[in-house]
Amino acid sequence: MFIKICALSVLCLTVYALTSQVSPSLSFAVRLAGAVLIFSGIAVIFEDVISSLIALTSGEAALGEYVGVVLKATGIAILSHVSADICKDAGHASVGSAVILTAKLEIVLLSLPIIEKIIGFANEIMSVG
Repeated sequence: MFIKICALSVLCLTVYALTSQVSPSLSFAVRLAGAVLIFSGIAVIFEDVISSLIALTSGEAALGEYVGVVLKATGIAILSHVSADICKDAGHASVGSAVILTAKLEIVLLSLPIIEKIIGFANEIMSVG
């Protein structure tokens, strides 16, 4: 699927370059259609990842919590990256950097309960030995 998405991206950019000289409104439609198709392909890949993680953790309630955090962190990372790229393309690189920093802090906050559990397990292991 990755190769198809890459090929589609190159095709969309080529058609965009050809149409931007002729008709700006048509080139916008090409960009929009390309983005929709590419994000559709990404959604298929993401759906496969989620279903694989759910199958991996079925029956394990403790793992489900960790997978939930991983999925949320992945969503935050993807959304912030796309948002930051849009900001940078619009000429607001500092806003894009702020979006990335905010996402990193949100992911750290999201993972604090897991970090606390890991530290607790480490303390238990050290006190037993």
